[in-house]
This record gives sequence, structure tokens and C-alpha cells, in this order.
Amino acid sequence: MIRYSSSGIRSCGRDAINEFKYLVKEAHKRGIEVIMDVVFNHTAEGNEKGLSVSFRGVDNCVYYMLAPKGEYYNYSGCGNTFNCNHPVVRQFILDCLRYWVAEMHVDGFRFDLASIMTRSSSLWDSVNVYGDPLEGDLITTGTPLSNPPLIDMISNDPVLHGVKLIAEAWDAGGLYQVGRFPHWGVWSEWNGKANPADLSRCIYILFYEVVLYLYAYSFLFQYRDIVRQFIKGTDGLSGAFAECLCGSPNLYQKGGGKPWNSVNFICAHDGFTLADLVTYNNKHNLANGEDNNDGESHNYSWNCGQEGEFASISVKKLRKRQMRNFFLCLMVSQVRLNHCYAHWIILSHGTTVTCIYINYFRWDKKEESSSDLFRFFCLMTMFRRECESLGLNDFPTAERLQWHGHTPGKPDWSDTSRFVAFTLVLSHQTFMSHFTLTGLSFASTQIDSVKGEIYVAFNTSHLPVIITLPDRPGYRWEPLVDTSKPAPFDFLSNEVPERDLAIKQYAHFLDANLYPMLSYSSIVLLLSPDENA
Repeated sequence: MIRYSSSGIRSCGRDAINEFKYLVKEAHKRGIEVIMDVVFNHTAEGNEKGLSVSFRGVDNCVYYMLAPKGEYYNYSGCGNTFNCNHPVVRQFILDCLRYWVAEMHVDGFRFDLASIMTRSSSLWDSVNVYGDPLEGDLITTGTPLSNPPLIDMISNDPVLHGVKLIAEAWDAGGLYQVGRFPHWGVWSEWNGKANPADLSRCIYILFYEVVLYLYAYSFLFQYRDIVRQFIKGTDGLSGAFAECLCGSPNLYQKGGGKPWNSVNFICAHDGFTLADLVTYNNKHNLANGEDNNDGESHNYSWNCGQEGEFASISVKKLRKRQMRNFFLCLMVSQVRLNHCYAHWIILSHGTTVTCIYINYFRWDKKEESSSDLFRFFCLMTMFRRECESLGLNDFPTAERLQWHGHTPGKPDWSDTSRFVAFTLVLSHQTFMSHFTLTGLSFASTQIDSVKGEIYVAFNTSHLPVIITLPDRPGYRWEPLVDTSKPAPFDFLSNEVPERDLAIKQYAHFLDANLYPMLSYSSIVLLLSPDENA
């Protein structure tokens, strides 16, 4: 932490600690929670041939998963694996988490490769772990545990009560637990995937440990990759995309989970940024000297017609439209927490590690470099925050959500469909805040559970389409968001100049209950009283 602080090593690092506390305090003043990314799956000491700089010198066989001849298990992909469920190690981890909550006041943790924390420790001893011997205890090192002691301790610790716990529910050894991570009713999961290239290695490891899992299609594709592929126009994913918008009930509902168990994300700190996702078909990890051998190769990206930063004006416009589509999708998905990242709106030049010097992000330049995207993201975030119906405590039902196709009530789930639309009934409070946001407020007596609705649609085809909107007698649909429009008309908030004129341009379509959607675009419409009815 010292090397990132402005105070450096002054006062033996105490100034850096105070600086971090000040950061958290100021973030809380602004309504921002601080989620700390923690790595308890490996250390910097490498494998058995590495240097001894910390835990290896304290007690090698306690802190690391070791094979009988002293070799290191490598479920982390970094040379070693922290022996998380050993009694000494799990107490160490718990003490670390307590410190950051009690002293630094962070609001939660995201656990890197959290599935390692569910694996049995080496020198497994059921007396040490559970307090009593288990008859026939033949658990081998690294076996996934249904009730891992460390996860149990973290979930039920009084100091950690109420903090957000987010698991990256896989590891580099092939263990993939998205939708199945032992959550004790308090854990959320990164809704992503393991590398498809690791599938054969995963099957080998699972059979080697005499553990057999049945993997469905969802092994390869979860929220991140389904959204990436559908938005760029991949066939056969309309139904899966709809599941993502609903909070992934296919993953969580059967096991008693809720939408908040899913943490949706499209881009993160490792891998392509959002700008990269629409600029490159392939990774270009050349600047870091690794000859393009490192980093994820399966990014499901699309360069919109030309590879690289230098492209035609039409390609650049499409790229920005796609970035808006991705963000709108994230903001209308049914979960309690969506994950965004500061590097979203900048290019990392095709690299897959954004936290390096060549990708340094200038916060003071954010509005200058992408002012239109910055505005759109801010307004969509505000829309999301005020719309309680987009963060339901349970999965939406047919009473609240209806699916549509090019015509109302007739969704197209075929393999060639690239269109998904839905209407969502809003709560009274949400409906009023939306219309206040857009300057369309009116008497609350005119709102009821039927008329308080939003209409959201995604057209990821290369062809434009004219859609028919659901009929609501006495009311009409008004445009709020259309990602195909240039800024500031992509989001028709109060401050947009000639806003009324922009709305009138849709009038001949809306009067007929129609709306024209360009290719690769998404919209949000709001219901308002029809003054001419």
C-alpha cells in the first residue's frame, strides 16, 4: 500500500495508513462503498524452487499445499497454493479481513480465485478441522469441500457481519463453482466463466482427484460472455441473454439463491477494457515484452469492422454505440450489484492487463477524452439507482415482467433471433423518480400498477427494424434512451437542448405505437399519459 500512497514511507508507513482511511471516509461521504480485492490463493514465493521471503520460512508445510515429496500444488496458476483450510492459515486470513473492516472500514471484499478457499488443505486432519474424527475420512489434498471451514468462519464471523463478500468462484486448477459456491446466504459471485481452453485440463484434474462434476453448457458461458456475444450479434443466445437480464435464475434459483448472488460484469481489471472490446478482435500483448503469449485469448470481442485504434469515422461511431449498449445492458440487469471499472472507457491498446504503466488512467482527463460516454454512463447510473424495480429482492415473475419480440407478447427465442425486449412494471416510487429525472412528472393519482412501466429493447442485428410497442390505452410511450443517437440525444434528460423537438421527431411513429430501431442499438422508453386521448 505504501508504494501507491502520496506519503510514501514517511513515519514507517503510518501516514499511508491514515491516507487510506481518509480515502475510505471521503468515499463514504459521497455514498461510495469501498470493496477491497484480496488474494488469499497464492503468494509471491513461487513454487518449491522459488525464493523464501515470507511464509515458506515461517512454516512451509503449514502455509502451502504440498505433495508428499514437497512439490507445490498449483491451483492458482502462480506456482503455489495457499493452504487456506489449515487451522493456522484460516485464522490468519480471518484476522486480515477483520483488520481491514475494523481499522480501515472497508465495506466488503472480492476474493480472487475464491474456489481455492473451498479446497481441503494438505496434512488434512478432521480433528483439527471439525473437532471430531470422521470415520472413513479419505479426503485428499485439494479436494473441493461442500462445507469448507474457512468459508464457514468468514460467513459467521461477528466482525464481518454485514460486509459484502464476493467470490471469484473458480480457480486455475479447473474448479468452477459459479452458481454452486457455498454461500451460507451471504456470498455473491462474479458471474463470469473459466477459460474454455482449460476444459480438458479441468476434466483431467477432476478425474485425477476422483471427483466427477457434470458440466452443462453454462460451464463455458455466463453473464460476461453471453452479453459480449449477444451484443456483437452472435446467433443462438437470445434466451440466455434474457436469463442474464433477469439475474441468472438458471444459475441461482434452484439452489435457493437470489438475484443478489450474482455480481454482473462485462469488463474487469484483467482482460480487455470496454474500449478494447469494440476495437480489437485479437489481443495485442506486445508492449509488456511477453511476445503476446500472456493474457486471455477468448475475449468474444468485435472491432466493428477495422482492427485497432485508427479507424474510419463510421466505425468509431459504431464502437461508441456498442459501448453504450453494453453499459445499458449492465444497468437494466436484475441484480443488486453490478461491477464497473475505471478503465472501461479508455483503450489499453489490446493488452489484457489494465493495471500496468502503459494503461495509466488520468482521472483528471476523463471528461475531456470521452465526455459523451461519461455523461451517458452518469445518467444511466442515476437511472439505475433510482429504479428500485431493477434491483428486486427476488427473480421477476410474469406479473411484473413481460417479454416481447418485434410485436408485443411474442418473443423470438429461435437460434437466429438477435432481438430481445421486455416491459417491466415499476413501483410507485420508482415511476415518479423516473419521470422527475426526465421532466415528465405528473400527478401521482394518474399512476397505477399497470401504467407504471418501462420498455427496454436490444436489436443486435446488422439490420434496422420497426417494432410494435405494447398498447396501453390512455397512455403513450416516450423515448428516454436510444444508443443509436449521437450525444446528447442518446439520453433525453432535462438539460438536453431542443429536447421537446427531439421527442416530436418520433411522434409519427409513436402515434401509431411503433418505434424504429437501428442496427446494433438499444432503447429505453417510459410510459406517460396521452394528452390527446
